Amino acid sequence: MLFSKVTQQIDELNQDIRAFVDAKLEYFELLLLKKTTEFAVKWFRRLVLTIFFLMFLGMFSVAIAIIIGRYLDDYILGFFIVSGFYLLVFFLFLGFSKKILQTKIVKRFSKKMMRAKQEMRNSSSKQ
Repeated sequence: MLFSKVTQQIDELNQDIRAFVDAKLEYFELLLLKKTTEFAVKWFRRLVLTIFFLMFLGMFSVAIAIIIGRYLDDYILGFFIVSGFYLLVFFLFLGFSKKILQTKIVKRFSKKMMRAKQEMRNSSSKQ
């Protein structure tokens, strides 16, 4: 009698543990889906905004090149001046960007990792 009662309680405990683990797995699957969706939407939005900005920048550059060319009475020279400006910006970016970008990216990712760890602790302590 006592042995069957203990086995029954162990079986109930086993079922409760399985239910808890299943619920925890489902929670983390939903959390992963949420984070993945947020990431995809964020990057898709950035991609679309970047495309529109590049279209604007291209048209603006052509307009500036035409204005400079008209001012100098040589359209080709206007395009060369605008191209030279972009080449100068490219070399400046190439020379100074590595350290600046690396520092900013490390700080941003470390903040996100700390925030994610804190969320994981908060979500596990609520349950």
